[in-house]
Amino acid sequence: MKVFIVLALLVAVAVAAPTTTQEPEGCIYNGVEYAAGSSYKADCNTCHCAGNNLAMCTLMACLPGGK
Repeated sequence: MKVFIVLALLVAVAVAAPTTTQEPEGCIYNGVEYAAGSSYKADCNTCHCAGNNLAMCTLMACLPGGK
């Protein structure tokens, strides 16, 4: 009977334990964290941080000289 109670407690603890990891609310690009809703330059493109480490960027080709 004691074994059953201990097993039941272990199962209850395992079910109650959080299993999700904390995702950043903003975006991380080249080691810099940007807030959700902000925009930033990435080479010749502009990116918009949608949050949860999801960014949407333009796909412009970089011309020589950065123009």
